[in-house]
Amino acid sequence: MQSHWYESFFQGLSVELWEAITTPEMTLAEVDFFENVLAPAPGAHILDIPCGGGRHSIELARRGYRMTGFDISAQFLAIARRNAQAAGVPVEFRRGDMVQPPDGPFDAAFCYGNSFGYLTHNDTRTFLSGVGRSLRAGARFLLETGTAAETILPTFQPESEFNFGGIRMQTTRNYRFRDSTIESVYRFSRDGMEESHRLEQAVYTTGEICRMLQGAGFAVVQLHSGTDGSPMRMGASRRLLIAAEKE
Repeated sequence: MQSHWYESFFQGLSVELWEAITTPEMTLAEVDFFENVLAPAPGAHILDIPCGGGRHSIELARRGYRMTGFDISAQFLAIARRNAQAAGVPVEFRRGDMVQPPDGPFDAAFCYGNSFGYLTHNDTRTFLSGVGRSLRAGARFLLETGTAAETILPTFQPESEFNFGGIRMQTTRNYRFRDSTIESVYRFSRDGMEESHRLEQAVYTTGEICRMLQGAGFAVVQLHSGTDGSPMRMGASRRLLIAAEKE
């Protein structure tokens, strides 16, 4: 069976850095937006795919929703289960590849955290179709990405560096024109410890993503550039958030 880069990327310092930079304030603002866009009924069953450390699932569980978090990273899932237990809320966390979403039926779903584009083109279509099958008719799906063509190409950086909490992250990027993919190498270091991880992320135009969603049985209902509900603007938007409804 073919292995994929994302099967081993999310471990070690990469996970520690992501957990350190996500604040409770960020989580509250994002979950407020989720509730507004997804409009779930009280007690609705919601799918968080991929869920990472489970911060969104845990906050939504606090608000009375039935949550299923799905992720491939054993380290992230261990953090999620620990944090859910500490928060005293029930969340079902399951391990698996997002290309094969769990069976529903779910009342809503979201894919948040810049993980869209991790899959091959065929697997991306399979993922979206799988989410569509797992949702009830009329259920909403929120899809977020930071690598839509309109958001990332105007400010594409071949190299960058970021430091937070004692962890240094150096990134080199190459844009592969033949298949519109960004291939990156992330180098993490802290106190003499060093790690290197490779990442590939497909770049799609907003129109391509909307057409893929439509092909998976969704009607696109909203486009935003942030959780404040701001509209998309060429050259200014850094993220794309699409709300779609299962037909």
